[in-house]
Amino acid sequence: MNTRLQVASVLGLMACIALPARSQDSVAVTPGNSDALSAYATQRHRYVVDLAELTGSWGTPFFIGPVLKASASLDPLFPTQLGGATAVSADVLANVSFASVPYAVWNSAGAGLHPTENSAPGSIGVSGYDRQFGVALNDLSANATNILGALIGQDSDALDRLYVDRVVAMTSRLAAAPPDLSTISLGGVDATGNLFLRADSFNTSSTQKITGENIVRVDLGARGAFINALANLGSGNIATDASATAFLINNGTTTTNTPAAAPEAGANPPIGVILDFANKYRDDGAPGVTTHLHTDVSSHRGNPHVWQNTSGGTLNTVASLARSNAGGGKVDSINIFVLNTDGSVGSTQSVTLPSPITDGQGFSANAAGDAEFKQYLSQVSFRGPSGLAALGTNVHTGNMLAAAVATDPTQGEFVAVAEIVGGGEQWTVAAHVGSPVRNGASGATIGTIVAGTVATFSAPALDRLGNIYFVARYLPTGGSETSALIKAVNVGGASGYRLELLLKGGDSFVGPNSTRSYTIRRITLADSDSMASGTVHAASVLQPQIAGHETSDPTSAFAFGGIVVNAEIEYDNGGVPETYDAVLFVGPRAATPPACTGDIDGDQDVDSTDLNILLTDFGCPGPGCAGDADGDGDTDSTDLNIVLSVFGLPCE
Repeated sequence: MNTRLQVASVLGLMACIALPARSQDSVAVTPGNSDALSAYATQRHRYVVDLAELTGSWGTPFFIGPVLKASASLDPLFPTQLGGATAVSADVLANVSFASVPYAVWNSAGAGLHPTENSAPGSIGVSGYDRQFGVALNDLSANATNILGALIGQDSDALDRLYVDRVVAMTSRLAAAPPDLSTISLGGVDATGNLFLRADSFNTSSTQKITGENIVRVDLGARGAFINALANLGSGNIATDASATAFLINNGTTTTNTPAAAPEAGANPPIGVILDFANKYRDDGAPGVTTHLHTDVSSHRGNPHVWQNTSGGTLNTVASLARSNAGGGKVDSINIFVLNTDGSVGSTQSVTLPSPITDGQGFSANAAGDAEFKQYLSQVSFRGPSGLAALGTNVHTGNMLAAAVATDPTQGEFVAVAEIVGGGEQWTVAAHVGSPVRNGASGATIGTIVAGTVATFSAPALDRLGNIYFVARYLPTGGSETSALIKAVNVGGASGYRLELLLKGGDSFVGPNSTRSYTIRRITLADSDSMASGTVHAASVLQPQIAGHETSDPTSAFAFGGIVVNAEIEYDNGGVPETYDAVLFVGPRAATPPACTGDIDGDQDVDSTDLNILLTDFGCPGPGCAGDADGDGDTDSTDLNIVLSVFGLPCE
């Protein structure tokens, strides 16, 4: 059979299996069934996700909701595929407008857009929103792999609602039935919808499997109605949706890491930031250079991270782990280089773990000089995530920050942070095994970071104020060990970082669309032998702040634009459990003003509970103090006088 006839047969097969199905914060009409979507059915779905309220341990207000469920599993024993690498765009688009299109919306149990498992939803017309960002998910099983992309819209005056345009970017097979023709791994995505991925023939046996190393860009906006898969039909690797797909590397001979995405910005095209195992940086798949390496390092390790460090989106900086020349082969450094708008290398910089490194509060590591950055090991270079070293800015000084997780043979894992000061560097530790998690900047300890059996920390993510976000093993005071999403708040000065709990296993929320409660059974952190590809990393945080809510306060929920987190969630659907792997979006929420002066706990009166909170927190210098009644950040005599002056009075 000739190649042209083979392609025609493939497209004909895809036309037959393109069936409608979609939903996210939803449950099945029949409790216990699954309404997860087939990756081999309708390829584009638009729907609304309304978010639930979440409050951090410092009282910081957030929203939370599942924006993407993993694809339906092909194994009847599992409701969905396993959530692998995720990414959020480094950029946002502002004031997006387009011809009105319908978005599905519902607010009842059982409603959604699955053709058999949901009842019919309503619909609203949408013609734009204040900001748009990209999110992507790589879901996987023992064989099949899929990559989902989404362009998500949000309005600044309605932060509890997201408009999700969900697209199946690519699948590893042409239909639900085997064989797989490739293994595909997520790299990155931008706010315009350019999605970058890595593909090879691992775990495939078909005669039509792809060959060599491949880096591919998919245009989410251009995706057609049929399945997009890679295949080799005798004359080389192809994509079945060729109009939406471009090979940056096709049948390459040098092993590559998963790529990162340098965003499209005006006349500047998107760039696939690719590092390979020959120590070359390959601009959009070019032959490659080694000039991205600073003179103090000999080689890079792991997957790159792209930091967009100007609001106009014209300057990007790339970071990766690296070996220093003087380190005796240890991966003890972070290599940093400026990415010019044409994809070429600008200036370079590197920072190297000092011996020892301390947190200024009594913790010390790397005394023997044997700590290393190890999170690039195992499957990570091939499966993601992209971004083992994170970049950001210290709002207190204006200096660049670089962070990564190091392992000390004695002290275990810790989050190391370098501040680049002039031509030098100053290091500290943001979190380590034994770090207390508090209920305020100077509040009481509510739990502790504990050592994990396989992994203690995810890779870190930074925002533009210097806060650090990560998943870690966590032991609540008086509770059971679990995984938790933590914010290391950049309080500045000698205090350095203080830890706020944002989310943990066991937390429950009521989905506004499904009207059913869901419990977080697991926040992804580790697999059987390493940090999981699906955990948090540098490309998990949406750094651009929300227009109209800009802040320089690191304790504010608006310090970032949001974060994506992989989790296993379990709905209580009429008393029957319904479990899904999903991408949760956690975004900022404006604080609700106190119902009355002195009502610290918000229960509509001023009583002994409010007074006890204040007295426990008295003297807290701020910011983020739990007993702050006057809103100035600290807890002092002014706050005490306010509470005493209205003590015993109900709110009116």
